[in-house]
Amino acid sequence: MKPLTKYALMSFLLTATLLLTNCQNQIVWNEEQYINPVYSHEFPDPSIYRDDDGLYWVFATEGGYASSVNLIDWNYEGNVFITAGSPLWGSNGAHVWAPDVIKIADTYLYYYALSAWGDANPGIGYCYTNDLKSGIWHSGGKLFDSQEIAVYNSIDPQVVALDGKVYMLWGSFNGIYRVELTADGRNLLGGIEAARQNKVLIASNAFEGVYVSKINDYYYMFLSAGSCCQGLASTYRVSVFRSENFAGPFLDPFGQSATEGRGLIILESSAYFKGPGHCAVTLDDAGQSWMVYHSYSLDSPNRRLLMIDQIYFDDEGWPLIINNIPSQDEQFGPKIIVNEDNL
Repeated sequence: MKPLTKYALMSFLLTATLLLTNCQNQIVWNEEQYINPVYSHEFPDPSIYRDDDGLYWVFATEGGYASSVNLIDWNYEGNVFITAGSPLWGSNGAHVWAPDVIKIADTYLYYYALSAWGDANPGIGYCYTNDLKSGIWHSGGKLFDSQEIAVYNSIDPQVVALDGKVYMLWGSFNGIYRVELTADGRNLLGGIEAARQNKVLIASNAFEGVYVSKINDYYYMFLSAGSCCQGLASTYRVSVFRSENFAGPFLDPFGQSATEGRGLIILESSAYFKGPGHCAVTLDDAGQSWMVYHSYSLDSPNRRLLMIDQIYFDDEGWPLIINNIPSQDEQFGPKIIVNEDNL
């Protein structure tokens, strides 16, 4: 018998622990099956946040957001900017793109890009709420624009809280950068001039839509490349690099850095789904990793649909999507623990 790899052993031990917990506390799995897409409305550039109560929240370009208990059945919750008001600080004709949500202390912070196609000076701002379920959001205003931070095409933010510090990652086909924010996530640490000088290049101008996630022993950097928004002609795809440290360097399996390499491509177009990308990553209750992303399909050539697929890991700990393409047939979904009292 082939010996268990480190990741297989971890999965076995986790499953055994959960089975013991099930017996002791009368907890059962809810594992539904699904077929992509899991939400058939226009829902581009999704980001994912799982709240303390286990509810998943997904946020899309143009301000819409939805919630789910299992990543499969989604309830549309509204639009952030109905209560926060449309941001007015951007260029003429700018729209809200590619948001990201994080909770710092008791506040949920919604970061967004404000941009138009061909915008000479897009930027990043934020909104906030103290209760996701309330539907009430407040405007926090602008954090910075491209000219101020000296990064052309400053869009696609992700914010990460780590070891008492808060960082923003961002950029689109002009380098992916990292900068530190204040502890409350509402300002650039040291102000705009310090941020301009101290920003760090972490990936090349081949990418956009950065998403870094700590899984097992590594920080994985998922990046999108290609054309995002040309319907069935879209060439969007997802590549990955990894590092043992959040600060990097992030390398691909060939030893090339994200600042110079192409990365390991783990998701690309199939015969049916076209232009999959701009992903985020979350976990289910069994510790399995799931990618949330958008894609066109032959049946929906003008809408970017919400998709999910499980991320697996090879013997070397590199992530993969089965066949490197979006699943089209029925799949087992995330494993969610449900207390029998709530069934």
